[in-house]
Amino acid sequence: SRFRSQVDNALRTLRTVLENTREPLLAENVAHSYQDKYMLAEFLGNASLSAQLACLDIIGANISVLAKLKEWARTNAVTFRFRGEEKCDFVREETRKEESKTQHVSERESSLFGKSTRTDKIITTITEYFWNFTVNYELVAFQGTNVSEAIPLRSRTGTYEIKTTSKNTPKPKVSVLNDLDVEVSWYLQQFNDSFRPSFSINRASKTCYTPRRNDDVEAALNFYTKYFHWSTNVENYFRKRLFPVQTRHALDMSAISNSGVFVPVVPLFEANAAKRIAASSTAGGPESDEQTVIIPTSDIDRFMDEQKRSLGERLRRLENSFPSQGNLITQAEVTMVLSLMHSRSICQYFLDGVNYIESMLRKQLIAAVGKEVQPVDLIEYMAYHNRRLFKPEFAPELFCYSIRRPDHYPEGVLSIEAQNGYPVPVFAHRIEGEHPMKFSINAATTVTFKGARYVHAWIDHTFSGHTGTSLRLSARARQFSSFILVIGNVISANSFNPKHAIIIQNKDDLLIPLLLEQIPTPKAFRDAIESLSPEQQRFAKAFRSMQLESTLFGICVIQIKPQLEKLLNLPNDSLTKEIQLTQDLLELFISYQVPSDLLSYDGDENLAVSTKVQRVRALVEAMQAMIRQSKERELEEARQKAEYERQLRLKEEAEKQARERERIQLLNMEMERKEMCRERKSSAVKYKKSSAPRMMSKGAMPERCAAPVAMNLCAAPSMSAVPLVKQRSASKPAPVSSNTQAVPASKPKPAAVSKPVEAPKPVEAKPVEAPKVEAKQPEEAKQPEDRSEVQNENQLDFTKLPGKLDQNFEALDLDAALHSTIITAGLNWTKKYQKALLSPMTSVAMDTDKQKEERNTAFDLLDALSRSGVLDVNEAEFHVVLAATHCFDQTLMDTLIKKNMNPIEKLERSMLIIASTITELPVEELINPAFLPMVQH
Repeated sequence: SRFRSQVDNALRTLRTVLENTREPLLAENVAHSYQDKYMLAEFLGNASLSAQLACLDIIGANISVLAKLKEWARTNAVTFRFRGEEKCDFVREETRKEESKTQHVSERESSLFGKSTRTDKIITTITEYFWNFTVNYELVAFQGTNVSEAIPLRSRTGTYEIKTTSKNTPKPKVSVLNDLDVEVSWYLQQFNDSFRPSFSINRASKTCYTPRRNDDVEAALNFYTKYFHWSTNVENYFRKRLFPVQTRHALDMSAISNSGVFVPVVPLFEANAAKRIAASSTAGGPESDEQTVIIPTSDIDRFMDEQKRSLGERLRRLENSFPSQGNLITQAEVTMVLSLMHSRSICQYFLDGVNYIESMLRKQLIAAVGKEVQPVDLIEYMAYHNRRLFKPEFAPELFCYSIRRPDHYPEGVLSIEAQNGYPVPVFAHRIEGEHPMKFSINAATTVTFKGARYVHAWIDHTFSGHTGTSLRLSARARQFSSFILVIGNVISANSFNPKHAIIIQNKDDLLIPLLLEQIPTPKAFRDAIESLSPEQQRFAKAFRSMQLESTLFGICVIQIKPQLEKLLNLPNDSLTKEIQLTQDLLELFISYQVPSDLLSYDGDENLAVSTKVQRVRALVEAMQAMIRQSKERELEEARQKAEYERQLRLKEEAEKQARERERIQLLNMEMERKEMCRERKSSAVKYKKSSAPRMMSKGAMPERCAAPVAMNLCAAPSMSAVPLVKQRSASKPAPVSSNTQAVPASKPKPAAVSKPVEAPKPVEAKPVEAPKVEAKQPEEAKQPEDRSEVQNENQLDFTKLPGKLDQNFEALDLDAALHSTIITAGLNWTKKYQKALLSPMTSVAMDTDKQKEERNTAFDLLDALSRSGVLDVNEAEFHVVLAATHCFDQTLMDTLIKKNMNPIEKLERSMLIIASTITELPVEELINPAFLPMVQH
């Protein structure tokens, strides 16, 4: 690579400059400390400052001039400006004749004169125009904006005569160059009063992260980048604009090169110095600042001498190759170009050197770890670290819960998973005591639910170029098991806003993608509204309070069997083994929405459990029998209706066929009539021809009287044909085809049309009595007042948690990197289910319409299970999930290398802030005592 080639060339030069005992090497090949990297960056900075002095001296900025400019830089900015002006004036016009190099020879033979030869040439008249091209350029330095008192560094006026064959000017008559400026204040401020370079890095600065990432190096890079571009622009003016004007010069332009000029800005360490440090440390002697692997500062002067020597040698070659006086390309121009090229090399070497230090850090870190660490590796480490840091009762645990009653087999599993399918670790805090909550399933019904309450806090982290963790909610049911899943967000201390609901049963496997939306950090929010109007601030604060409340993602799991037992007045565990009865009950409630009063137990409470279950089973069987009878009656009515409609269709088809036969008969009769008419006309004509003489002789009728008679004979059938057919069709029924023998030609049977179908009488279930109205209701039903409005003073208010977290983030998150995160359910759900007991699993995508349908079904079941809100739901787990995201503005490796930041420590602090907030315990009680000193530090 270019950098390696630069280092190898520099090492070859340095071996000739330094003593044989000196052994400079590339920094990565010498054992050194982290502080040595800072010193190496300072060495590169001072070497580049000194190296630029030689280039500035060539363009006219010698030490005396720089000293004055340094005084200017104490109060104002100092700028180098390259400016100029070009003129092109017409001088004269010349005309000349030019013979062509080709001759045309022709021979001619004559009888009188013999052979003769003729030679022809083409002479071209050329008109040439001569122009005087003049350029004036200068390089000046000025303070602030006071250009009138600028110090000239270098200037020259050059002329050249341009010859063209057109009278159009080859260059603009007057062209003023754009000023090329570069500020050099930073460069001048890096020298002391004796004009020795004094570049250093302030390691105590808060913005000093690494030898490469600090304000001092960034300022140097900023200057050298600008100076590099300025040098390039000035050089391009000479090479690409001015030099091409002088076409007739016979000069070797390839000699303008800085090849072979030594650049003393190379990241080198000295191996022998490292050995002396090791020997000193072994002997037990103190290590002084002089003992370092960095090449001594005194050697910089020797490097500068070598640079001046090689640069002077290149200048002498140019002086021998180019004239001192002349047109446009002289020693003044080429030496200035050489100086600019060498300045660019110095800038490039410094940039490569400090970047090499950072790349060396990266290589060493990768070598220490064994690979380039990725965000997924950090997740794995944090799980390991948290097991050691926190006490077992407070350590993060996987969000994976079995849905079960105590001492019962699980009904299913609920979990929040990452994209790899594994549950995510969360800080879980179970709330002790009674904490009833409620939610509305419609405008008239509010369901109150009780049970275990959990608060979970999940912390994610994102790096630049990494999207973070993708979450999904997974709910799976066992075979012959069922529960209701309701998700939404908490809106008050005892209220839950359900946005989605679904019944999970019989090996259903539901996956719901969870969307994560980060809101601004407290510090970012405060800074953003600082300059807003009071009205705008109030609006922003109100909107943020809504966003914070939206971070309370709620998951409610309602077990169906315990609530069925409570609804039907059955003892606990009565339906645990009644699989078929449970399935029948769910079908009646979900599919037919049967009122629960028709199925609940209404007998003596002191009877055995089996008797109570048998009573409910009998009620269920009676309801199923009635439903079957209703279905059969509806089916019979549907069959009769279908038969009636079929008979009507057959009748219509028969009538249609009869009308078609009648139309065909009419057509046939019309054709027969026409045929008879033609035959009669033909007979009349024959008769006329054969009997005409005889009739005339006997006094027969004239010919003009015979024609009307024949015509009347032909017209007579047509006048009576239609009435005749109508008479036949009215007196004789139309024939019926063999396919319609069952349908008479007349109207259908009256019984099939007018006689109503008598519905079968419902079968009475003799062993089953109708449920009594005065059946005993549970105690909860005797209290119509809304007990959910009565809130216990010790009850936890979930809605206060986001505000507490926000306050702690602002006070304790020094990096302002923790973002509260809103969790919402995604749109594209996936459900796997089993159509039958032995059928394979089928996967189906659930769009918003299907989700709404499932929500309505689940709410209908909840309405039945709670008797429209009268009965409380006792077996309902409620999980409140809060999420926060620690955002790093760079990649994981860049966070370590460029920011010198340990992401483990940052994430550890974020976890302690959140764990302490949701548990309301100090950090000292959460972590193991062995880690307490490290955390306090």
